[in-house]
Amino acid sequence: MVVGVVLACMVLLCCAGGAYLLYDAHRAPGEEQAMEAVATDLCHDLMHGDADAVYAAMSAGARDRYSLPELAQGLADRGRSTVCTVVRATYLFLLAAYVEIEDAHGRHSFDLVQEAGEWKVDGDILHDLDTPSRHGHGGGGIGDGD
Repeated sequence: MVVGVVLACMVLLCCAGGAYLLYDAHRAPGEEQAMEAVATDLCHDLMHGDADAVYAAMSAGARDRYSLPELAQGLADRGRSTVCTVVRATYLFLLAAYVEIEDAHGRHSFDLVQEAGEWKVDGDILHDLDTPSRHGHGGGGIGDGD
């Protein structure tokens, strides 16, 4: 009888997990569009040197790395880019959510998290701007121009 209960629980967990994966796959395109909008705004803000807007786009954890004046100085030291485009936004269920942009310095990726229902840049944004994309050029996503 105990074995039957354990097997029944395992079957229910598998069914629930499968249902969640289907639900998540259904919502992925909408999430990618929302993530692309965040990346587009981020590109605009980076090109215009709007440190306040870039800071507002960062998650609480990312804001712990820098004060607003430190971020503004880091962005100023880096210099403004005259070009910035969104290459892709990728939402992979519970595994990853990131966007990739391309500016005059190359491709850069930013991990995203949801806070209060909004996508926010999570990580060391100044480091990510000076580092090539961690996610390569494969895979699909919104704005995938490869």
